Amino acid sequence: MKPASRIVQAGGILLFCAVAAGHPRPALALELGAIQDAVITAKVKTAILLNRQLDSFRINVETRNAEVTLKGLVPDAPRRELAAEIARTVEGVNGVVNRLRIDREGEEPPPPEDRTFTQKIRDASIVAAVKSALLLRKGIRTDRIEVRSQWGVVTLEGTVRSAAERSLVVGIAADMWDVRAVRDHLDLIRDPAYQDVPEEGESRLSDLLITSQVQTALLLSRRVENSGITVQTEGGTVSLSGQVSSRMELKEAVRIAAGTWGVEKVLNQLKVVSTRKGEF
Repeated sequence: MKPASRIVQAGGILLFCAVAAGHPRPALALELGAIQDAVITAKVKTAILLNRQLDSFRINVETRNAEVTLKGLVPDAPRRELAAEIARTVEGVNGVVNRLRIDREGEEPPPPEDRTFTQKIRDASIVAAVKSALLLRKGIRTDRIEVRSQWGVVTLEGTVRSAAERSLVVGIAADMWDVRAVRDHLDLIRDPAYQDVPEEGESRLSDLLITSQVQTALLLSRRVENSGITVQTEGGTVSLSGQVSSRMELKEAVRIAAGTWGVEKVLNQLKVVSTRKGEF
């Protein structure tokens, strides 16, 4: 008997014995199954990513024995079904378990462990953006405020010194990209000595730093297209020039600049240029 034939025969006998004894599949078969599941997961994620109706960053895909499980958030029922249908059409998928939840206002987000790696990165970016924006605004004690994000829902905890400060903090958080809701758990501890402006003895920030802070504040706002705005500062006076797409965007840019630390005055030289006919 040739060596190759002997090996084949021995392998067949071992496989028969394993099946007859009720043992699990050989390790090689298990590894192949895990690889196939990983390939299916990648295909489903890609198919969802290529569909413009779905936010793939909020959909987690898991595969086990060719059965796909979908977790995460979608904006409505039609897109929940669309995600499941896309998964079903992927080659190799034997079944789909649809555990997607509809992202309704005020609804409890799914558990943190259901988040994809991308969503975790997104939440971390949201926290960083909110903290940076708070640091750039007058009248906010950022050392007393904690910011957390889960599935784009921002939770604010800590203390504020006035209702105006609370309103400002919540508004800044709600204005950040990818933030879908803000939960205000801030405690109001009134401080009679609190003022909305820096103390007299505080040194004026350099013009270069003020310019950088205004640019960053504009960049962090989803209501302003910062690419068309030029920021210049001289003696604490900020000049905004360039083009914006609407009067609302113009007012928002001026408001953000005026609320940035170190800014004493804002000169508005922005021009509204709209693609809509008849709008100036």
